[in-house]
Amino acid sequence: MTDPDEGVAADGTIRTGARRDRVPAVFEDVLTDAVDSVGGSGASLYLYGSVATGTARPGASDVDLLSIDLTDASAVARRLSTRYADRCRGVEVAAAASGELAGDTDAAYGLRAFLRHYCVHLAGPTPPLPFRRTPPTPVLLAASTATSATTSGDGDRA
Repeated sequence: MTDPDEGVAADGTIRTGARRDRVPAVFEDVLTDAVDSVGGSGASLYLYGSVATGTARPGASDVDLLSIDLTDASAVARRLSTRYADRCRGVEVAAAASGELAGDTDAAYGLRAFLRHYCVHLAGPTPPLPFRRTPPTPVLLAASTATSATTSGDGDRA
């Protein structure tokens, strides 16, 4: 299922339904464990996807996390996927470095816009970059179209 709140707001900026209060209760233990995994490492952790928009289906959806500066993201993903196999298809932890947020490249701009509009901050420091509401540029629209084309009917990656 796609995010019914995704689109362009009246002021011309990106609008999504990703919010902490929309997370289905069945996934709370997964998120608590994920946050505990980050601990005092200095890494940041964000939630995105169907769990963040409240459209996830227990047992069928995956839990999508984005880490910034987490050195063992794949190990965390494996551990959480095994532990919560009864609740979700898997726990994916994408890894990025804080340096990827800096600069004027399309990739840096896209990552900042993704964090600002599609992610829910769970733990760690918030990068010290401007996170203003963003209008959809051709780069972001292309990325959104590519993401839509690679999702299954329930909004999760195929």
